[in-house]
Amino acid sequence: MNPALIESRDPSRILITRTDRMGDLLLSTPVFEALRLRFPKAHLACLTFLENRELVEGNPFLDEVILYDKRGGEKGGFGNFRFARRLAEKRFDTVVHLHPTNRMHWVSWLAGIPVRIGYRKKNAWALTHTIEDRKGEGLKHESEYNFDLLKFLNVKPPEKLRTYFPLKERDRVSLEFLLRNLSPSPFALSPRGGEGGGEGSRSYGVLNPSASCPSKVWPAERFARLADRLQEKFGFPVVLT
Repeated sequence: MNPALIESRDPSRILITRTDRMGDLLLSTPVFEALRLRFPKAHLACLTFLENRELVEGNPFLDEVILYDKRGGEKGGFGNFRFARRLAEKRFDTVVHLHPTNRMHWVSWLAGIPVRIGYRKKNAWALTHTIEDRKGEGLKHESEYNFDLLKFLNVKPPEKLRTYFPLKERDRVSLEFLLRNLSPSPFALSPRGGEGGGEGSRSYGVLNPSASCPSKVWPAERFARLADRLQEKFGFPVVLT
């Protein structure tokens, strides 16, 4: 079943799954905000790996975070059944799989979630609404590709996509400690007017223009503009990794 739009009624309990890399999960956070704005009364939950928990716990647009321990009691066939039962008890009516996996597609079907949205691959028979996975073409950013799946729910991407990373007080304290106590690197560069070494050697920008998938690659000209801005506004030399 692949109608262009789900029109019967607004979902009341929505599950978003993202079981892959931390960076991909972070790039998926604009989806949480868009769903919250579109369905303000719905219960929104995110399912992700245990090791990704700090990226989503505390997100103001989520009501619940469900953690999947791929190395613990939920691994293997029996683990999948246990996890499916756990999801079934939460009575979700809609699931959006932002990353296609055989396990998540199958488990959501086994849990009896009525509307199951995802990419047409990896146990796609277990889904009710699918689209082709075109991320490899790299025609737009990963964050924008996520919204292709939300068309079934009539959710459009905002003009400006904003990622959200929750910072706890202990994170701020830890960062301040590192900035105060890190020894200067032997490869450190000085800011404009500096002579190298000492406190000034920590003031430089580091840019990593590479990515594992074309959809995650920022255009080279934007990296160039960012490097120019760092130098113009802060006097930072820029290092590419």
